[in-house]
Amino acid sequence: MTRRHKIAAITLVSTGLLFVGMGARQDERMEPSPETCKSDLASVFDWCASTSNHFPCKYVEGELADACQAGCVMWLCPEEVPCTGMDPMFCAPCTDDHGARYWFNSTQALLTCEGIGPRDGFKAWNECTNAEMKAHCPALNVVKK
Repeated sequence: MTRRHKIAAITLVSTGLLFVGMGARQDERMEPSPETCKSDLASVFDWCASTSNHFPCKYVEGELADACQAGCVMWLCPEEVPCTGMDPMFCAPCTDDHGARYWFNSTQALLTCEGIGPRDGFKAWNECTNAEMKAHCPALNVVKK
């Protein structure tokens, strides 16, 4: 995937989060606890798959939805979903938006930049999330020709 497509994916997620920040309704279901990760990992996958729960995945559809769900599970239960080689999605590099690590980093970027609101402007928020993504995955700085 080219850098342009990666930035487009981040922009899509960014736009969705702006709506959340402006007061869009969120589901009241509670985020799974660390105990849930150990006792009922399937329910964590279900929670992450719900379009009303996990921010980034709320606005991700199609072929990237499963990877976003996996990134959500990785975020909530990192010890329960290590890269074992059995599921390539959990072993994909951080530059691959079809892998869990990419979406894990996206979640980190979104949380870091959540204090930047509509008054600061979309550009400031987008620059923050892009910088955070690159900080967690320096390979995203590489421009493929």
